[in-house]
Amino acid sequence: MAESKKLLGRPPLPVVAGVIWAGGELLVQRRGRGHGAGSLEFPGGKLEPGEQPRAALARELREEWGEGAKRLVIGRVLEVVRHDYPEPGPDVVVIFFEVRAPADQAWWRSLTPVDGAAIVRLRPEALREEEFLTADQVVAARLRDGG
Repeated sequence: MAESKKLLGRPPLPVVAGVIWAGGELLVQRRGRGHGAGSLEFPGGKLEPGEQPRAALARELREEWGEGAKRLVIGRVLEVVRHDYPEPGPDVVVIFFEVRAPADQAWWRSLTPVDGAAIVRLRPEALREEEFLTADQVVAARLRDGG
């Protein structure tokens, strides 16, 4: 019989994500393949052992979108969300940071998303939380509703 993750007492996996503002629009990522392929997400990923959250987000953004992501400015923590994915998925704690993109409107076109991912620009009111990975849905809904 499989034991529950909670019964095993494993701590949640720490994850960071960027809520990236480009003027009045958000830059989100459509996953290319793997878990959640086709879903939207706020880009980011897992913290490495001993890594600070802001440094982890900067690293993840460069890994996912290329060197152009160095121009992104990581700001304050917007929200922290705990989500328990169904087995065999992890229990995660996602730290969402506000991120500002350069004012240069052509900048985002120079980004090079990996693994078949695509960058999507959306106005907050156009966000549909059901299109997002489940751990991101609360934040997507709050942004859509003006939060």
